[in-house]
Amino acid sequence: MAVREYDFLVNVETDSLPNQGTIDSVKSATKSANYQVLDDDALGTIIFDTGGTTLTLPTAADNLDRRLYIINDSTGVVTVDGEGAETIDGETSITLDRQYDTVALQCDGTEWFSITHPPANEIQDFTVIGSVGDTAQQAAGHIPPTDFLGTGTDIAYYKFASGAMTTDEEGAYTLSDNGSVANTTGILNTNFAASFNGTTQYFTQATLLDTIPTKGWAISVWAYFDTIPGSDNVYIFDKRNVAGPDERMECFLDSNSILSFTTTVSGTETITSVPNIEAGKWYHIVATHDTTYGMRLFVDGIFVSGDSSVTTMIANGTATDFYIGARLVADRKLDGSLAQFTVIDVDALSNDYIEQYHVDLLYATKYDRPAVFVNDDFHIEARIQEDGNTGLEHPIEWNLMEVKRDSNYIYRSGTPGFSSTDKLRLVGRK
Repeated sequence: MAVREYDFLVNVETDSLPNQGTIDSVKSATKSANYQVLDDDALGTIIFDTGGTTLTLPTAADNLDRRLYIINDSTGVVTVDGEGAETIDGETSITLDRQYDTVALQCDGTEWFSITHPPANEIQDFTVIGSVGDTAQQAAGHIPPTDFLGTGTDIAYYKFASGAMTTDEEGAYTLSDNGSVANTTGILNTNFAASFNGTTQYFTQATLLDTIPTKGWAISVWAYFDTIPGSDNVYIFDKRNVAGPDERMECFLDSNSILSFTTTVSGTETITSVPNIEAGKWYHIVATHDTTYGMRLFVDGIFVSGDSSVTTMIANGTATDFYIGARLVADRKLDGSLAQFTVIDVDALSNDYIEQYHVDLLYATKYDRPAVFVNDDFHIEARIQEDGNTGLEHPIEWNLMEVKRDSNYIYRSGTPGFSSTDKLRLVGRK
């Protein structure tokens, strides 16, 4: 007997079928504005062609086993939000940050889960830095070394805060104010900087670094030059011990826009320098002298020059005061501003640690650590928003980018040269 196809046709009660999600709907729709998914819209795929929009998921209890595919076909950000307090992978919302980012979701009747592990699973708890350019905001977000270092490591630390311009935050070395140094807006866009007029103003301290740490020292400071000197050098700091001019360490800017760090021991002089320092721009400067690496000079987190042979420290003893903003005879004064001036004893650090400490710890940006990261099983990506426009956001690469972690913060060393209106953000990815 011939078997005919219609002999196998049967009727099935529709209420015996599984919920709609276990058989993916092929119906799709493109949305250009915010959209609330409905229980009965039969959509399986939703494509957003406009950024800055939000898709709100339907009530989980009414959509057991339902599957949804959301695609970002825009150059902006699309947010996928649970209804009310309902969650997606434990989060109240996720985002599709780049064009063609896609997430597949399935509902268990209580909440939604991503079937895939897409870019949408990025943790969007990030910090935006404003005005990262050649302005007073260039270093916004940067923090003093005291946030990194243990008790006793800093010899002296000066915030130059309003009302406490001469105060040593470590407590031992209060500055003397010569010429009524003015308080000014600093790198944190707050009143944490000292402004020197180039003629009468400077600080001194009678005993700072009279005793040189056995292993060595580092001086970290943010510097802003109102003008480039026309002839003589202008000094950021100057200290001379025991033998006066034959035992000194100093940092200055010359008329050729070259920043130099000098130390002399028994008549031997070594100078390290970097050209092309500009007026009207904040620079982070670190000068170090230690028995392991000799002399080194870092500008904006970059090692620019050094001499590893100069490992003998200058002798202990008093010759002159420690000068900030001038040199020992109170001339060649700085026309500009200084912020977060720190003198650090490297004896408290191991030799193996000094190398990365110079750059990673003295020049770094601190971001709040996303609460979801309870372990260190993640990495950090950086993105730049051109002129602060989320629609013009794209990844960037930093050869010098390093991330350090503790229980509360994420640290990044180095500052790329963005324009003053660009925005920077970090995204943690599991």
